Amino acid sequence: LNYKNIANKISKDSDEFLFKAIEYGRGIRILRQDPWETLISFIISQNKNIPAIKRSIELLCVLCGTKMKDIRGEDFYAFPEPKQILRLGEDGLKETRIGYRARYVISAARDVYERALSLEDLYDASDEDALDALMSICGVGKKVANCILLFGLHHTDAFPIDVWIKKILENGKNVLFDEKGNTVLLDFDKHRYMPLVEGLIYFYKKPPFYGSFIAKRARDFWMWGVFILIY
Repeated sequence: LNYKNIANKISKDSDEFLFKAIEYGRGIRILRQDPWETLISFIISQNKNIPAIKRSIELLCVLCGTKMKDIRGEDFYAFPEPKQILRLGEDGLKETRIGYRARYVISAARDVYERALSLEDLYDASDEDALDALMSICGVGKKVANCILLFGLHHTDAFPIDVWIKKILENGKNVLFDEKGNTVLLDFDKHRYMPLVEGLIYFYKKPPFYGSFIAKRARDFWMWGVFILIY
């Protein structure tokens, strides 16, 4: 992504809301993450806060990841491969404090290990086909699939929407949502709200706009999947 070009497309006259968000959040960047690690991390992240997610993934790495040394000679554990997770098993996964998500992680690991799902093939797949493939995994819904598309597979038209981004958009733009949570676009052009802009909207609309609880959830969602590098 050319961040400068994205920012330059939005002027104060054309969209004051987005212009202010971009000015407020200069320096935010989206990471290009490993798709396998992104898949498992987002499955684990459902209904958990950032400290809990971090702890669960650390435990997962220690329990079945490969022990390695960094450039300082200190030990660390790599993120486990699918076969290592399968070897640990569902009962072993429960030690990572992921609860009911353990069976989802095992299912995803099995799909990838047995090549029922090729994450590499999804890089070049259409957004629709890639989304359908990800949602075929047990425990992966539309929001998590869009997060994996964006943060792990770099499909930059993906636009993850949860309850908090809905509130922000509903208060800032003429956007409605149907009973299934799908966007009903009125004067809303999704391509103007590219992933970077979505992150900026979250970052911009923190307290006192919605209050500390909602802002914390917003930060949880974006900080886990994305970003933040501030100049």
